[in-house]
Amino acid sequence: MNLYDLAYGQPRLLRHTLTAPVKGLRIGFLTDLHVTRYREKAIAERVIEPFSREETDLLLLGGDYGETREGEEIFFRLAASLRPRYGSFAILGNNDKERFGSSFPLIRRMAEKAGIQVLINEEAFLRLPQGKIAIGGLDEKKYGQPSARGIFRRAGEDTMRILMCHYPSSVDKAISQAAKMPHLVLCGHTHGGQLSLFGITCYTFGYDKRFGGTNHHFVSGFRKFPEGFSMLVSNGLGESLIPLRIGAPRQMHIIETV
Repeated sequence: MNLYDLAYGQPRLLRHTLTAPVKGLRIGFLTDLHVTRYREKAIAERVIEPFSREETDLLLLGGDYGETREGEEIFFRLAASLRPRYGSFAILGNNDKERFGSSFPLIRRMAEKAGIQVLINEEAFLRLPQGKIAIGGLDEKKYGQPSARGIFRRAGEDTMRILMCHYPSSVDKAISQAAKMPHLVLCGHTHGGQLSLFGITCYTFGYDKRFGGTNHHFVSGFRKFPEGFSMLVSNGLGESLIPLRIGAPRQMHIIETV
């Protein structure tokens, strides 16, 4: 076992089942990798290689890809080796904006070079052998202006609708703005609290309070809500501020539709 494993533990691959209009779809979801140079080998071996064997139909990416600009470049270079059948789609997190500042368009070009389409208050509409898919991606909330207005307008009842929001606290407003309810919402940002003792995290004591306090804001897990949509808030794969996790294991996800 190397130092990386001792410090962070082996990432957990979690599998979820979702009832949706499009059946038999395998969706991969990765978020909050916070890649740095010293994590490059571990990310390649523990994340990229296992995911490449999963044969996903879609790869969805939830933001915060690097702790440095170099880390962002490393991530997109590694992610280029992931080849889902029907494409890769990404949103951006607050860290991504912080790393690129006025050079922000560069990250979109890096992603496109890796075969990844970035969605910023935008929608991708796919016609697959299994059926029609609409993927909406919101801007991040700290520096950007997330808006779901117009998203899912073209999506009929036979279309599977997926919404990606970096901040879970963006979900309430997005659902009220979107033309139709999503079937699946994917979020990151929280790291599962990163430091969690018996379920008590920094969020318990009001951390990031200006982004919390919404009906569908929770720190980690996969839940189905009475409104008819399911929501996944991932612990993600990296760390910020301090390189330590306690009680919030690193996660990557496969969602299968039935």
